[in-house]
This record gives sequence, C-alpha cells and structure tokens, in this order.
Amino acid sequence: VLFAVCDCTGHGVPGGFVSMVGQNGLRRAVNEQGLSQPAQILDSVSLIVEEAFRKGKRKDGMDATLCSIRKNEKDNQSTYLEYSAANNPLYLVRSKKDGLLAEITGESEMILKPDVETETHYLFHLDPDKQPLGAYDYRKPFSNHQFLLKRGDTVYLSSDGFRDQFGGLKGKKYMAKNFKQVLVSIQDKSMDEQITFLQKNIQAWMGNNEQNDDICVIGVRV
Repeated sequence: VLFAVCDCTGHGVPGGFVSMVGQNGLRRAVNEQGLSQPAQILDSVSLIVEEAFRKGKRKDGMDATLCSIRKNEKDNQSTYLEYSAANNPLYLVRSKKDGLLAEITGESEMILKPDVETETHYLFHLDPDKQPLGAYDYRKPFSNHQFLLKRGDTVYLSSDGFRDQFGGLKGKKYMAKNFKQVLVSIQDKSMDEQITFLQKNIQAWMGNNEQNDDICVIGVRV
C-alpha cells in the first residue's frame, strides 16, 4: 500500500498545474515503471516534474512524503514501513510498551530517540531529505528508510499548513512542537475521532484569522 502527501508550490492555476504534473508522475512511476520503493518513486517523479517545467524555465515543484506499508513476503506476518520524503517530515507514534523504534539499515538496526514522550507513548520525528521534487541545483538521490511496525503504531503525514497556521492569543504560528504534542495526546481516540479533534483544534486556533495555506493531515493506524 502506497500513500503520500504532496504540497505543491504556487496557488490557483499554477499550483493546480503542478499538482496535475505531480499526480501524473506518481501514477507513471508506479503503474508504468513498476516502482514500489518510495525513494525510487520520488527520484522518478522529480525528473518528470523538472522536465515538465524546463521549457518555461520555471522552478516549480513540490514537497512530499511518500510511504509504503507491506507485509513480509516470507511469513505474511511482519509489517514494514518504508518512506522517503522531500522537505516534509513524517511522524510515527508508538505505545511505550512496544519499545523504541528502530530503523533497519542493511543487516543491522539503528535505535531512534523519541522526539516527544508521554507516560504512555513515544512520538518519533522522521527527517526528510532537504530538497524538493523538481528543479534543484544540489540534487541528490532520495534516501529510503525502513522500519518494522508494531500493532497499534500510528503514522502521520501532513503538509506544513497545520504547523504554519496563524492564530492563538498572539496571532503566531501553530508550530511543529505544538502539532506533535497534539498528535501524541490523541492516541486514546479512534481515527474518526482524531479527525474531528484536529479539525476543531485548528479552527479554535485560527479564531478570526484567515486560513493562510492548504491543510492536509493523513493518519494511518496499523
């Protein structure tokens, strides 16, 4: 299963065109080229986006987080998360009884330090590559990351719209720190309840302020 959040540059017609190019690139990478590894897909989409805007000398592109969840082909029991990301982080929340998160690197594992910790849960901030999809002067191949998931793990992808929304008593940005604290605090809720909570939370934060960017949050519970 592949799922992604992509945040395109531009608004209105230009932003819509970038969205169409990006969506077409994802479809071609998966359906026509047969790619399934997130990093390879993002590399392919980046070339497609860059080529689409090369003639007009525009540097439009997009930030993205792309995830793959798959079963172990041998035992069909173990579940793995793979992700690759362009400028946009990924968050994973895990019950403390299931231990820390480990990234699988070759035949070894690297234990990750949680970014937020409560009495019951850890939240892990998983870094993106610091480059967009599309034209970029310092382009490198996207990195691919793999983790063994536990039952009950919850993965969150989002655009920066929630984090960057202005509001509150002082009219400041919501900020990533507060967003992560909210995500880890709602783990006792069903996913449907989380949707409602997040909608009410950001609306209360905005108050009379206008929404200043697109807001997209995807949550997937294993």
